[in-house]
Amino acid sequence: MSKRNQLAEAGLDVGQTRTKLYWESEEGLVNWSELKNAAALANYRRGAADPYRVNVTGLGPLPEIEGIRFIRPEGDLLTSEIVTQARGAAYLMRRQVRPPPEDHLVVSVGTGTSYALVSRSGVTPLLGNALGGGFLAGQFSLMGLTVRQYISAFSEYEEGTPLDTLLSDLLPELSGTPAGRLVAAHFAKANRRSRLEDLLETAVHCVATAVARDLLLFRQYGNCPPTVILVGGVPASMPKFLRYLRGYTDELGLTLLVPNVCEFAGAAGAFIRDK
Repeated sequence: MSKRNQLAEAGLDVGQTRTKLYWESEEGLVNWSELKNAAALANYRRGAADPYRVNVTGLGPLPEIEGIRFIRPEGDLLTSEIVTQARGAAYLMRRQVRPPPEDHLVVSVGTGTSYALVSRSGVTPLLGNALGGGFLAGQFSLMGLTVRQYISAFSEYEEGTPLDTLLSDLLPELSGTPAGRLVAAHFAKANRRSRLEDLLETAVHCVATAVARDLLLFRQYGNCPPTVILVGGVPASMPKFLRYLRGYTDELGLTLLVPNVCEFAGAAGAFIRDK
């Protein structure tokens, strides 16, 4: 991050809670950074002679900064954001691990959760859900924690147990079966005496279960190929979420791929938009 004046082109993901920057040097080295907001981008161009362009995705506000040209796509910004994330996810896989199969599903868990079906014919956004980092931040706040405090909390607390009612609780004959592990009601076992670590675990499990349910529905309607690429701030910062979701995808017979710096998929997708 020391060679700020060398930034010529970049991708910027301006989200509701986080702003992320991605660019590559002339030598092909990958760089990324989380910014306080889009205005902080001015620090990366201080003292440079030539203006530069920044491809933008996301729905957050953009400032006016001398020497910087922000370029947003035309049309529906929400659809464009989902498509950009999907292309960025595949690009990160190719750069860091391996090319993904031509047909795959991209799951982005940020403030909420979005889905994109990728095939030979292009990228098709699917119906998402409202559970994600925004939901978790609200739940943690009700428990007296910020998201960052939550992340450090599990290094101090014992392993938690989700306080959900499962189908096996209602139908004991389903114990030990995949159907028995399905959630009948989230937080149904919670009360005023519940341990904080159990409440935290339940909130994270709620988001993972919602994604697993959507994957099951997509598969029933033929919209879930065998390979799923997971990106976003939640899987990047919450290993417990990733552990739960991987357990569900294993049961569904799906291959779950998570690229490095998966929270920068949107910014990477914006970076390659014109390439």
